[in-house]
Order: sequence, then structure tokens, then C-alpha cells
Amino acid sequence: MKKNVPRPSHWSGWNLSPSSIEFWLDGENRIHERLKYIKDESGNWIKSLLSP
Repeated sequence: MKKNVPRPSHWSGWNLSPSSIEFWLDGENRIHERLKYIKDESGNWIKSLLSP
């Protein structure tokens, strides 16, 4: 069930439903960490580590 988020009448917005999200964590000496989350058919998020 989706609920409306209260906001001023002059604001607009988007309703996002991503199927995947990637996070890039800056590390020293170019040793970065990339995490990717993918939503499966059941709506669960699966986390994986990507190569830098």
C-alpha cells in the first residue's frame, strides 16, 4: 500500500521503484569498494561486491 507523503503544494517529485542500486565507496590509494543491490522476483535485495 502506497501512502502520500505530505509536501507543500508547489513541490513536485518522482516515485522511484529501482530494480538495482550501486554504491561506490571511495578508498585510499584507489582501493574502492563497489556494492550492488539487485531486487529479485520476491522483492528481496541481493547484495554483491563488484570489482573496482
